[in-house]
Amino acid sequence: MKIILKNIASAVSMVLFVFIALGSFRSVTDWEYSSYSDSMTDVLVSYADIQSKDTYTYDYNQNNQNNQNNQNNQNNQNNDCSDCTNRVTLRVQNKGNENDVILSMDNGYFFSENSSKVIVRFDDKQAEDYSYVSSVSGTGTIYLNNSDRFIGEMKKSKNLRIQVILENIGVETLWFTVESFEWNH
Repeated sequence: MKIILKNIASAVSMVLFVFIALGSFRSVTDWEYSSYSDSMTDVLVSYADIQSKDTYTYDYNQNNQNNQNNQNNQNNQNNDCSDCTNRVTLRVQNKGNENDVILSMDNGYFFSENSSKVIVRFDDKQAEDYSYVSSVSGTGTIYLNNSDRFIGEMKKSKNLRIQVILENIGVETLWFTVESFEWNH
């Protein structure tokens, strides 16, 4: 009976070890995949999201004081957010036959007064400029141009750094662990 209990204890220990090891591996690869049907076109929209590893702090109240006349900023931000700690989301999205690469944040804005570009570095390769488009100046969402090239490079990479300018914060380098990215669209 003691031998059976000892074997069961060993098996439970092994299962627990594997569970912890896999849990640790999954924390490095936090891609979330999903899809939905566009209600207007019935086209399938698939996407993969990952959060930046680093955070930034955005003080809505300071931004609101600096932009009292900017109705867009006042209406689009959470008025209860003071010293909000946030991450930027990188989304790869496919709608029909078109891929998009989107950076977004819940609180804060990408700054794009004179230049609508970010600097991107895949692993240890040379950093490159990627231009982007946004709906308005001072937006929390931007769409990178050359998305298919970006996706191709990301599929071959383990790490990604994107340098952006955030309004009222300045230059920030966002880090993403992208090694488990899978995309067949």
